[in-house]
Amino acid sequence: MSVKFFATAIIAAGSLFAANAFADDATPSFSNCVKMEKQVKTALDANQQASNYETAKSEMRAGRGYCASGLYQSGLDHFASALKLIGAHNG
Repeated sequence: MSVKFFATAIIAAGSLFAANAFADDATPSFSNCVKMEKQVKTALDANQQASNYETAKSEMRAGRGYCASGLYQSGLDHFASALKLIGAHNG
C-alpha cells in the first residue's frame, strides 16, 4: 500500500470524525455513542446494587461494540436498554 493511500485514509477518517462531532444530537453518530456511553457508565456507578446491574453492563458492552463497528443506532439502542434496566433515564 502506498503512502498516498494511507494519507487519504487518514484524511477521510478525520473528516468523518469532524462531521460526527457536529451532527445533530438526534442523529445516530459516534459522538452520540460516546456521550451516551458516559451516561451509562455514570448510571452504573451510581446503581451498583441494582438487580439488573450485570445485564445492564452487558448491554453497555454490546452498545460499545456496535458503535465501534459504525452501527450507531444499534449501539444507542443498547445503551438505552442498559439505562432502562437499572432504572435510569436517558435525557
